[in-house]
Amino acid sequence: MIARRSLDTVLSSDLKEIQLIREYELIMLNYSEDKQARLERVMAEMDSLKLGKLRVRSRRFLASWVFRTYLLQLENCQVV
Repeated sequence: MIARRSLDTVLSSDLKEIQLIREYELIMLNYSEDKQARLERVMAEMDSLKLGKLRVRSRRFLASWVFRTYLLQLENCQVV
């Protein structure tokens, strides 16, 4: 659930480009074959807007965000 909450936080924008990246990431987070047609539509729209580099950068940022969030949670836990 950390990844989902972080994804919602990082990609919470009204910009069409960010919404497409968010939709792509959500599909990939819970991928199944029944989502393939939707995934292809999102990827085609991302390609038409040339969002490949932005998606990679947002993925890196999201990964570091999740990792930092996880570390903060560990720091706040008291081991007995």
